Amino acid sequence: MLLQTDLDTQVRNIMGMIALSDLDLARNTNDLLALGKAYRDIISSSQQRPISGQITTNIIFGFEESREFSSYLKKDALSLLDDKKQNNVIEDTVDSEAEEKAVLIDKALNLLTILDYEYSQLFKTLVTDIFIMPSSCARGGTSSAAIGIIWANPKCYYKVTEVLEFLIHEMTHNALFIDEQFHQHYNYEEILKKHNWAISAILNTPRPLDKVIHSIIVATEVVLFRDKLLGHPERPLVHPPTNMLLDQALKSTESVKTIISNGNIKELISPRVNFLLQNAEEKLSEIKRLN
Repeated sequence: MLLQTDLDTQVRNIMGMIALSDLDLARNTNDLLALGKAYRDIISSSQQRPISGQITTNIIFGFEESREFSSYLKKDALSLLDDKKQNNVIEDTVDSEAEEKAVLIDKALNLLTILDYEYSQLFKTLVTDIFIMPSSCARGGTSSAAIGIIWANPKCYYKVTEVLEFLIHEMTHNALFIDEQFHQHYNYEEILKKHNWAISAILNTPRPLDKVIHSIIVATEVVLFRDKLLGHPERPLVHPPTNMLLDQALKSTESVKTIISNGNIKELISPRVNFLLQNAEEKLSEIKRLN
């Protein structure tokens, strides 16, 4: 989400989230280090989980500790409707390749530091922990009930750049969770009704509006990350090729626009979400025009 806004916007969102819980603590966050520590204090208290005070991202691959982290993702508060049965995808078993996957993730984080130091610093601030657990049907995920945590399950044959794309994808979800806490995004009672569903940008299937908007913002960030930093891969494994991702994301924005134009937009999404959607559409359209 950093490439769709800027660092100041992301910092304000984090400060706003902190201020909602502790205004005095927010007032004392005068640099990124203090911000990171205050953010960790807030999510540690709200999630009832211990968090290291170090402004870094821990990679967890031991079975017992990873198993403990997986419990935090089982209460997905992003939507009241678990339309893809996300709560059942993490397998409660030892991953024999966990250490190998941890090495891949570490290499991806190091690559991010080389490509864009500012992006890397924001990632380390936002994402406190990445834990590894197996699944037969998913490569990882996040939950608004566990801001700061990423579940990772990359294939060991993925290139480091593929793993980095996955991490950018999941970091963007986390940034949106924080944006929503600060700004408020949806009327959940209305967006969960099936006649208000839209077509998602990455899975390309009908889903609840909140998940579709997440997919659009995530797809936009991945495309921008490729365009500005990583290059456009010919045969990517984690996300579709850029041209396909562009088309699906733009189709998804049209789907959302149709839904909100058929009803009262104020009953579904906030002005902040409308701005994020318009911003994403403009950036996607510009890349499509230039490519």
